[in-house]
Amino acid sequence: MARVDTIVVGGGLSAVDPLAIGGLVEIAAVGPPPTAQLCSVAGVSPTTFPRSTHVVVGPNTVISGAGRYTTSTTPGVLLVGASVAVQAEIGTASSVLAVGNSVIARSTAGQVIATTVIGQGANAITVGGISGATVIGFAASYTGGDRGVVIGDSSLGSAARVTVVGSQSSGQANDCTIVGAASTVNQINCVAIGSGATITAANATSVGNGTGVSQSGGVAIGQNANVSHTDSICIGRGAQSYAANVCVIGGSGGVTEVLVGKNNTNAAPSSVIFRLTNAVGTDIASGNYIIQAGLGTGAGLPGDIQLTVGVSGASSATAQNPRQGVVVRHSSTAADTYLMVWDVNGAALKRVSVGANDSGGVGFKVLRIAN
Repeated sequence: MARVDTIVVGGGLSAVDPLAIGGLVEIAAVGPPPTAQLCSVAGVSPTTFPRSTHVVVGPNTVISGAGRYTTSTTPGVLLVGASVAVQAEIGTASSVLAVGNSVIARSTAGQVIATTVIGQGANAITVGGISGATVIGFAASYTGGDRGVVIGDSSLGSAARVTVVGSQSSGQANDCTIVGAASTVNQINCVAIGSGATITAANATSVGNGTGVSQSGGVAIGQNANVSHTDSICIGRGAQSYAANVCVIGGSGGVTEVLVGKNNTNAAPSSVIFRLTNAVGTDIASGNYIIQAGLGTGAGLPGDIQLTVGVSGASSATAQNPRQGVVVRHSSTAADTYLMVWDVNGAALKRVSVGANDSGGVGFKVLRIAN
């Protein structure tokens, strides 16, 4: 069978060696057709480039360039759709896939390589060059230059190394990841996941529908959680920060129990240590471990601190009942302490009080509980 190097189908075509299908398609060194003139630098015709590996399908499409326009040995440029343009005004165009009506992959002062643009009205447009960009979705747009991923209807990536996945979402700063419809990040090194998630400070994380972080280093996790203080963490639906460097767990729904270990029950429970950061170096003081019950207002009683243990019984597989062993409870009664302990003999929780002066020896008071 004889080899056929050029296939031309349709009217108004001009082609040398490639496959061209459609009306007013141009791959040549003599300039684009009139209907595609806006796709090249005004008044400058494209220069010659290797054409044997280019494929153009659709009317009013163009591959154009100016100045030092070159391509790699195997350009691999594929255009499918009406009014599609790939332009490297200065530099290289290679490994480009552009599919959809009115799709543009363009650099006005650099190269366009390893770039994919798919979707009606989708575009990747920069000044300094496009490398490794992927744009998918109706009217999706990427202007960041290097290694950006933009996926979703009307989504936008306008910085380098951003990943934007979601309808009408926007990534406007370097090294950010956005996943969710109508989410926005405009500061560097951030992660936003969830519909309507918003970050307006650097080095922040926002996970959940409607979450927001407006101060650097903040972490918001849970629907409508919001961090408005530096380096604070909010976890829970509607959780809100109230100061810098705090962690809030539990939002509008509240938290009634926190379990740490091997699930609710386990045949081999393990011990758990709750501790602070250890000091390092010579003669370095450590921090205080502070446990604080909830504070009341005015004449209202503050909360207790309770240490609770199980009550053993007869042999069985039934879980033991809990019992308060030690309670720290407010009292305004003279001679009382804040300490209450479980009296096994009396089978009751009893207040520890202070004896008279010298009742424990000269200079000491004895601690006592009622009979």
